[in-house]
Amino acid sequence: MQLREVAIKDLLMLEIPTDDIYTYKDGEFFVCISQGSAIKKETLKDLLRQKVKNIFVHSPDYNIIKERLKNELLRVTRSLSVGNPIENSKRQVQLLSQNMTELYKDPLNDENLKLQYQCTVNLSKFLVEHRNVLTDVYADLVHGNHHFTISQPMLTSLLVVGFLQHFHLFHEKDIEMLFITSYFKDLGMSFIPDEQLNKKDLDKKERKIISKHADNSISLLEGRVPLSRNYLNIIKNHHFLNHKIQATYQDNGPAPANKVLHGLETEVVAVMDVIVAMISDRPYREGRSLFQSLELISKVMPDDYPTEFKALVNYLRHFFTKLS
Repeated sequence: MQLREVAIKDLLMLEIPTDDIYTYKDGEFFVCISQGSAIKKETLKDLLRQKVKNIFVHSPDYNIIKERLKNELLRVTRSLSVGNPIENSKRQVQLLSQNMTELYKDPLNDENLKLQYQCTVNLSKFLVEHRNVLTDVYADLVHGNHHFTISQPMLTSLLVVGFLQHFHLFHEKDIEMLFITSYFKDLGMSFIPDEQLNKKDLDKKERKIISKHADNSISLLEGRVPLSRNYLNIIKNHHFLNHKIQATYQDNGPAPANKVLHGLETEVVAVMDVIVAMISDRPYREGRSLFQSLELISKVMPDDYPTEFKALVNYLRHFFTKLS
């Protein structure tokens, strides 16, 4: 009962554990790092080579990791503009993702949510000023070995900010707020167990629970972070394309009726969210190609923004060509 699960990369924050560190396999705990052993990058590489997935530390070491992770995130946030912008933003995004993992474990933690929000605001301004770093940050996060519920919002947000800058229709402040909105839109997934998210076949009840995550996100964010009703509505409706896809291709009946008209901002966030999900591997399937994903989007996306959709296609092709 004293053991807490952490990610392998979190162990670098510990340096020297005060207690044994365990892995869990076939119903038993095994010591994988002994008390007092120095933790180095090579230590983590050995664990990865052994395909170790579940890492557990005692509560005192867990608290040390959390405090050092918080301090490092604050340090990097405050020094984003000092030094190499690509390396700084990559480091910031990885730390935000590690910290978001902790927020998913305790989404009602006001201190951690406030930290996430403040650091994301700084990052959004930095990315708008340094758009040339987006492909490097995206590629680095893809290879960061985070759970898809953690990486998906940030990957989507990177595409959102890049496209909106490319499109030249939005003010910088609007782009920053849409980046933040996109990043926090899936916080409601924290209510859903990983075991359910990783299942290949979900029953109707499980699908309904997952479909409610946008409403859960609003419940968690409203009154706790300064997002206006307009941005909360984007979060509420960011899965409307997913509903259309399911209704069209999975025989789940008609898509839910939309109570709110979807503006271009919601369209962009929704499209980027679907694209990232489709081209990314999941525990239960392999990712599709960008062409397949765009082809599907073209069939379910409303006809209200034909020019914008062409611009989006061109942007994504350019982005992923540069990425490869």
